[in-house]
Amino acid sequence: MPAFAGTSEASLLFLDHVGFALCSHLAVSYGDATVRTLPVAHGLAPWQLARTKDMIDAALDGTVTVAELAVACRLSSSHFTRAFKMSTGMPPYRWMTLRRIDKARDLLAGTRLPLSNIALSCGFLDQSHFTRAFTRAVGISPGRWRQTLRS
Repeated sequence: MPAFAGTSEASLLFLDHVGFALCSHLAVSYGDATVRTLPVAHGLAPWQLARTKDMIDAALDGTVTVAELAVACRLSSSHFTRAFKMSTGMPPYRWMTLRRIDKARDLLAGTRLPLSNIALSCGFLDQSHFTRAFTRAVGISPGRWRQTLRS
């Protein structure tokens, strides 16, 4: 919910992901659209996957959109999302979140920055959002993780 309260700070990739899901839900639930998933024979080509990962890593603050990633790979947004998931096992936004967590681990291990500063430097909206995402991904809170690492 914090992402919708301050959309200027929210990840564009996340907002694209939620918007696409909402539009799909509305079209299927209240329109006459049907769910039709086109098979993706293969995931992304190695060059497409490398370019996508580089673009996501360069924009961990969330300023990259699915449309921009798709254009860089010369695919439609929906085809790109399916191919990315086939290649990595997760959608682009989840990939970006895990990359943010990796960056946070490095900062937690190598600096004494407060959790709120680490959260903002890794592209999270606030410390609460960071703590929830970190705990979900790692299974332990960032403060406890840092404490365990140092002991």
